[in-house]
Amino acid sequence: MMAYGICKICGCTDDHACIKEHGPCWWVDEDHTLCSGCVAALEEKESLGLSERDCETYEY
Repeated sequence: MMAYGICKICGCTDDHACIKEHGPCWWVDEDHTLCSGCVAALEEKESLGLSERDCETYEY
């Protein structure tokens, strides 16, 4: 089980969000383990069987 409040893809948190073209990310699941910046990356990685991280975290 993933820790609450840490993205399972990029490791971002409430204090260190991903910054994408749409701005800071937000949580897309109730457990706060997947951020909006990594939804597409997760789907792509799962379909390709990859496990490397696609997002970078930045402090905002």
